[in-house]
Amino acid sequence: MLPESYRLDPPVQFFGQPAFYLFVMIIPIFIGIAILHSRLWDIDVLINRAHVYSGLSGTLVLIYAAAILGLQLLLGGFIQGSQFALFVSTLTIAALFQPLRHRIQNLIDRRFYRRKYDADHTIAVFGTTLQAELDLDQLSQNLIRVVVEAMQPTRVSLWLVTVREKDHPLKKNDSSDEEDKARNHS
Repeated sequence: MLPESYRLDPPVQFFGQPAFYLFVMIIPIFIGIAILHSRLWDIDVLINRAHVYSGLSGTLVLIYAAAILGLQLLLGGFIQGSQFALFVSTLTIAALFQPLRHRIQNLIDRRFYRRKYDADHTIAVFGTTLQAELDLDQLSQNLIRVVVEAMQPTRVSLWLVTVREKDHPLKKNDSSDEEDKARNHS
């Protein structure tokens, strides 16, 4: 049993303990909300991020250590102390973080998530082709090819709707063109 000094008054015991248990129950609820909000239930995302950030951390540590040692050896006779080497190494790591993270992400996507990488790459290539292609038949064939490569469906069909010229929303009727010309000449 607890000594008398540790015992709680009945009102504190009546309200305090339920409040404490409610507070303890709120913590897992907020953890669950954070997991849902950050999409951490998807184990592939978690594994992907673990691969990327562990590779990134290891690479940045190696670059940081090599930069400090290299600058101290190189500038040891000119500059007293290692403050300059630390400063330059820290700036180098800060500048390399995002580009290195993107390269490692692409490397891991190509290596472990080949299907996703191929689909993204195929769609990006189609986007550049789309800007240059004017022939509707060639564009339709390219679109079907890209959908088959990226999505790998069992069937693909492309429906094209022919719009009559008089119903086209961007086409003006001839009478308004003549009225505009008449107004411009007056």
